Amino acid sequence: MDPGRHETEEQAVTEDPPYSLGAEAQRYSAAAIAHANSLQTPVTPDRFIRRRREPDSMDREASVMTTLTTAPAEVRTLADLLERIGSVPPERIPYPPAPGMATEADVLARPGGVKRLYELVEGVLVEKPMGYYESLMAGILIQLLRNYLDEHDLGIVLGEAGTLRLAPGLVRVPDVCFLSWSRFPDRQLPAEPIPDAAPDLAVEILSESNTEAEMALKLREYFEAGVRLVWYVDPSERSARTYTSLAEAQFIGEEGILEGGDVLPGFRVSLREWFDRAGRRRGR
Repeated sequence: MDPGRHETEEQAVTEDPPYSLGAEAQRYSAAAIAHANSLQTPVTPDRFIRRRREPDSMDREASVMTTLTTAPAEVRTLADLLERIGSVPPERIPYPPAPGMATEADVLARPGGVKRLYELVEGVLVEKPMGYYESLMAGILIQLLRNYLDEHDLGIVLGEAGTLRLAPGLVRVPDVCFLSWSRFPDRQLPAEPIPDAAPDLAVEILSESNTEAEMALKLREYFEAGVRLVWYVDPSERSARTYTSLAEAQFIGEEGILEGGDVLPGFRVSLREWFDRAGRRRGR
């Protein structure tokens, strides 16, 4: 889902598919709630800035719409916890482990099968909605980045299983990311499965279950961790938004070009060519 859209209807789980939140999970213990409250400081109102192209403007000219995203200061209910981590749909929260009690070991264990990817936010495992098409899009970009890095030895690129610890208790998995050699002293790559590392470029390919609040929270986390450039790519609209900070965003239309800027000098990706290579046309 486009991060600029609002989730206006509460999502309900009418039955308990494997690893979804059933009645037992909704009655998880007071200890789990207390643990969630102790993990991080409360999420305060933040600005999520997105830019839309106006009808008669060029891709680089955009108006700014600012949305304030507010999460509860204290977790008292399961609804509070889900809102605090970005109003994530409950079907993306596996159980067990109980929400608020998950650890990095649970990220690596991948409940529900090895084909599922999970992030860790406030002691909650959050399934990363990565389907066939998003994976195909990510694979194409990885190939382009590796071709570029073969000629410009600036760092490494990770794919959709690249787990990164952005802060204690916070594990994110960008769909694609680039980490410069400056992140690794003496170019020694970490051996642990979840290293302490923030990418220089983080790319998220949006899916229908991504919420505006979730992507706003993730954007803030990226820049607080030291990420220099973020791309949010929207296949449904064949467009993207690039961020160099929370306050600086640019809309890129279908005919536009994604540029690596200071992070990847000279690296350019045509959005139309990228989408066309993935085989999806508008409206399909």
